[in-house]
Amino acid sequence: MWLRASYTVENAVITPLFMLIIIVVMRASCDIHDNLIQRSVNSQFVIQTELGGFNDEDTDMYRIKTEEYLKRRVIFLKKYKIEPEASIVKASSPEKTIRIVNALKELKN
Repeated sequence: MWLRASYTVENAVITPLFMLIIIVVMRASCDIHDNLIQRSVNSQFVIQTELGGFNDEDTDMYRIKTEEYLKRRVIFLKKYKIEPEASIVKASSPEKTIRIVNALKELKN
């Protein structure tokens, strides 16, 4: 069975282009996934160390376990370092909290 040459050329161009678009979208989705996982793990690390009252040794042990968890969960990410500074959750400062509570008490009275 003979086909016109235009169909062959169109398939030779369209099929790889379509596959390239699918691959780019999948890669972008995996990068977004890895970014979300890393941000979530960073935030969870900050919350657990803040609320858990860990000392330095416990914090280091928890950091190692958290980095191992991050390594298992990500797809393409090669940097498994926990960065608490990059988290949207910040460690609380008691002085600031006390000032805010006192200001709210003054506003109430």
